[in-house]
Amino acid sequence: MEEMWVLEHDNGVVWKGPGTEVLFAYKDFDYPTRGSVEILDAITNEPSNAQNRLSAKRMGIYLLKVG
Repeated sequence: MEEMWVLEHDNGVVWKGPGTEVLFAYKDFDYPTRGSVEILDAITNEPSNAQNRLSAKRMGIYLLKVG
């Protein structure tokens, strides 16, 4: 990963790399995405898709494939 960001309002931390983001959510919040993204919930191993936002859950870890 090339960049790490602490999110506003202490919502969590996101690591960014080419085509990939890893989101660790400290609490429930909506994480904005650019368009459609593929998501893997690293806790439940459940894949999903999101359009323009991800509804992150407290203590969730999400792998996002961004285009």
